[in-house]
Amino acid sequence: MDTWSPAVVNDHVERARKLAPHIEACADQIEHDRRLVEPVLNALFAAGMFRLLIRLASTFAIHQVKAVADMTHHAGGATSIFIENAFDRGFRDMHAVTQQLQGRQAHFETVGRFLLGLELDTTFL
Repeated sequence: MDTWSPAVVNDHVERARKLAPHIEACADQIEHDRRLVEPVLNALFAAGMFRLLIRLASTFAIHQVKAVADMTHHAGGATSIFIENAFDRGFRDMHAVTQQLQGRQAHFETVGRFLLGLELDTTFL
């Protein structure tokens, strides 16, 4: 089947949409426990989306923390640039993490390619 065909794209989108009722039904428990509950995890596995969504969430979180490090480094003023300053250390560490495997922005592309039914490079999932 052609990876660009509407049938393939619709299949991926439909699998993602089918997760919504599971998440909605467990929303209060998820919010209370601050974790995904077993029915949602089972639905993610069944839809073949768990690894993609975990990678998407972790990459997003890494880049959000990098943005916070950027803001605190800037807010620290001129003294932030000195190596012995904690702001500089945090700034450098977070920028280093974004360059490592778990922070690759290509993970956003991989999830997008999955949802569009395109060929995936799953080497780093």
